[in-house]
Amino acid sequence: MRSADGAFAGVIGYLKGSDQNLMVELALVLISPSFQRTDMTPKTIELLLHYARWNLPDAGRPGLCRDV
Repeated sequence: MRSADGAFAGVIGYLKGSDQNLMVELALVLISPSFQRTDMTPKTIELLLHYARWNLPDAGRPGLCRDV
């Protein structure tokens, strides 16, 4: 994750994705101290969850149904 000026803000990744259970975990959430307590982290997590729910189709389904 990088800010608009290109500064490193942190890392967030998907973990334990399961097509069978239609779920994924967001893990490895590491945020640079200068970006903690800002709106960048919640907005990034919101975008990742939205992507997982609507853009990771499996067998004709719209996306994952469960996120942790």
